[in-house]
Amino acid sequence: MRAFLKSAITITLICIYVILFVSCNESSPSKDMLCAVASYSVPGMSFSDTILPEVQIIEQDDYHRVLFTYANPEVDGEQVQTVWIICQKITRKQFYYYEDFNYSFQGDQSAIDALKQQNDWGEPLDEQKFSVRKPKFNAFFSTPGIASISNLDRKEISHAIKDNYGYLTTNFECCDVDRNGNELWIFELKKDGTISEHFVFANSKYEVKLLEIVNGTFSPKELHEFKVDCGWSFN
Repeated sequence: MRAFLKSAITITLICIYVILFVSCNESSPSKDMLCAVASYSVPGMSFSDTILPEVQIIEQDDYHRVLFTYANPEVDGEQVQTVWIICQKITRKQFYYYEDFNYSFQGDQSAIDALKQQNDWGEPLDEQKFSVRKPKFNAFFSTPGIASISNLDRKEISHAIKDNYGYLTTNFECCDVDRNGNELWIFELKKDGTISEHFVFANSKYEVKLLEIVNGTFSPKELHEFKVDCGWSFN
């Protein structure tokens, strides 16, 4: 009888530990996963193993949504850019978010309130609105983006840009891939001695479309409309 009670108590304690562990995981997402959320959902926010970002959880609602800030440290005198991000749901292997509507480059109270409103803060989760990504964490311990995310030939994309728009390509980064294999890139493009930055949509046929990023900034709404026009799959 004593042996039975001891076993029962041990099993109960293990169950309690597992429940607490899972609860802790849900309420306190890891820094790696929050970095993945930023890198996959906010174009241009990837990082390398030599430049670790600054991440801070600001708030969580009753449904485990997370509001956090993400900032890459200053490099070569460049200004640090902070972004405010909301993730709808995070598990150990993937995360869920409202694509193109889950971040803001403004951190004042009115901007945060607007961000919360468009992400249904405090309301029951609406999975029909979710996009989901399953990060490849090995990408965040080397050079992120190109090799780990893209399945297209970057040189073929560059040729298509030159043939259709007359630009030469310099720096580049793959930002995201949808379920149909369409890819979103950021390219620095050169024409007539002038360098400009553009979002580049590319599909498996190497058909490309461009959206210029003016003065290093962009509107998430404008980017969303560009992706819709290109036939991007939101999921």
